[in-house]
Amino acid sequence: MFTKILFATSGSPCCDAAARVAFDLAARYNAKLFVHHVLGVPSRGFSQVVVDVRTGEKVELDEDYTLWVKDELKNKVLLPVLGGQYGKVLETGELAVEYRDGAFFLRYHQTVLPIDPRTYRVILDYRLDEFRQSGKLAADSEELRELESIVTALEYLPEPTET
Repeated sequence: MFTKILFATSGSPCCDAAARVAFDLAARYNAKLFVHHVLGVPSRGFSQVVVDVRTGEKVELDEDYTLWVKDELKNKVLLPVLGGQYGKVLETGELAVEYRDGAFFLRYHQTVLPIDPRTYRVILDYRLDEFRQSGKLAADSEELRELESIVTALEYLPEPTET
């Protein structure tokens, strides 16, 4: 039914349930899953014209909106690295998540970008229930306990601005 699924996430805990659905759909339909990191609420893009997707009304850029955008971008760096339109790059499968040396990375051809460790939980947690129920890992196995421990520990990582 589905061959490609796009999951847009800010990496915040409110996206966890949607992540599970996206990962489960991809597994169920053997579809290619594309993960797109977004800044802020998808209903409000960073544009001179803001449209509320629920009502279709144009929203005036006021001080609250400007402060919201600045808060979303705080401690973030935006790097234009894609050689084509984002949708086309996704469709051709040019973005890939990799794991090596104990960390996750996003690869785009020769460009390798680190993934924030605070978002690893989304990657690791999505199949945890499946492992528990399928018997692929015994409920009392050391591997499953270690994975659960890692996922739990990731919930308590400090913000990058904390010392």
